[in-house]
Amino acid sequence: MRIHESIKDGNFPNCNRIAREFEVSTRTIKWDVDFMKCRLKLPIKYDARRYGFYYTETVEHFPGIPVTEAEMFAMLVAHKAIAQYHGTPFQKPLLTAFQKLAGQLDQSARFTLGSLDEALSFRPLAPEDTDVKTFDVLSRAVQQRVAVRFQYKKLGARKPERRHVHPHHLACIENVW
Repeated sequence: MRIHESIKDGNFPNCNRIAREFEVSTRTIKWDVDFMKCRLKLPIKYDARRYGFYYTETVEHFPGIPVTEAEMFAMLVAHKAIAQYHGTPFQKPLLTAFQKLAGQLDQSARFTLGSLDEALSFRPLAPEDTDVKTFDVLSRAVQQRVAVRFQYKKLGARKPERRHVHPHHLACIENVW
């Protein structure tokens, strides 16, 4: 991101200068620039007269990194976990690190952290023995806004009854989903 900002600002950074600033090898910077050109498809060229990189066309935003649904869920859990450190010395560095990571998310992701944040909560920690298959079905139902049917047995009842619900939110309270 900092390489992108320097190029975007017209500073014509080169590998040696960036390597010194970041305290890494010039080889690392060459790999980073190559990644930006080849994988992120950024229009980077080197100007031999100015001894630095530049964009051949306007680049408004640094491209986000594609994220899977599982990785997005992990980001949400991390975001929720930060709340446990509110008011401690860990709050600021955790929040800063999370914001840096979240800033790299692909803008075309189907579900943003904000929409997932409204659809999921837990207090204080995720349970250890979650039924993964059931959780997967229910989380997809929340995301896709579809109804589910299941057998539910009320406390003290002899027989379970059939339920048809439209889930809007999943919560983990006292380590139970």
